[in-house]
Amino acid sequence: MGRWFTAGAVTLGVLAVVTLVCGLLLAPLMTGDGPTVWGIALGAGTLVGGVAAAWGTGYASGAAAPPPAVAVTVEAVGARSVAVGGSNSGTISTGGRDRPAPPAAGAPRTPLPPDGAPGAASVSASGNRAIAVGGSNSGSLDTGGDQVGGGA
Repeated sequence: MGRWFTAGAVTLGVLAVVTLVCGLLLAPLMTGDGPTVWGIALGAGTLVGGVAAAWGTGYASGAAAPPPAVAVTVEAVGARSVAVGGSNSGTISTGGRDRPAPPAAGAPRTPLPPDGAPGAASVSASGNRAIAVGGSNSGSLDTGGDQVGGGA
């Protein structure tokens, strides 16, 4: 609503200023006839106001600028470690055994962050077979260790 108000105010302001400047200053220099002066001034004001209206439509209906991207530092230092800077929807396994089964179709998943939500600025997997995910995770994670239940 505020952007449309601004666009309309700018358009009317440009129309008024150009019409008055032409009617009071420029047109009398070209012709001395009163009605002709204001006809020329109103035509010039309408022309420039139309250009301002075209700008205003684009300004008012335009989307806000996207948030600036955050630089993400991703580091996987440990042996067989994995670091993901964004979100993960697949299977990650760092162990020596068979790949784990993907989650069941009806299994609850970690909710994804809303679009444009910032993730972690730094992701580091520094341990042996460590897994670090900077965003959300909807996939299965397996370190292949001796943890009860297959580990994650």
